[in-house]
Amino acid sequence: MTTQHNESGTNTDAIDKARTPARTTSVEKFAGRITVWTPKDYGYIEIFDGSLNPQRVFIHITSFIGLPPTNVRGSFVEFTIGEDPEGRPCARNVVVVRGAK
Repeated sequence: MTTQHNESGTNTDAIDKARTPARTTSVEKFAGRITVWTPKDYGYIEIFDGSLNPQRVFIHITSFIGLPPTNVRGSFVEFTIGEDPEGRPCARNVVVVRGAK
């Protein structure tokens, strides 16, 4: 592919690309409660989805936006779901809605 330049030598392909709006995708947020937390700084969130069979998703301390609460277990959180390096689902962008009591 050749790069387009105008008469002043400016790369017009780069300008066109910069003017193109970024594609946005809707990211589904989930709510849940951290039901398991280990001394190794990971655990599981039980997702509130209204089913009789609650689902769990893995969470690591690095998934929190900002500082995690002092008492992580029992905290209510909102999060998105991503994948770990092995392709397994895990919590991402975790925000504490209400800390544990």
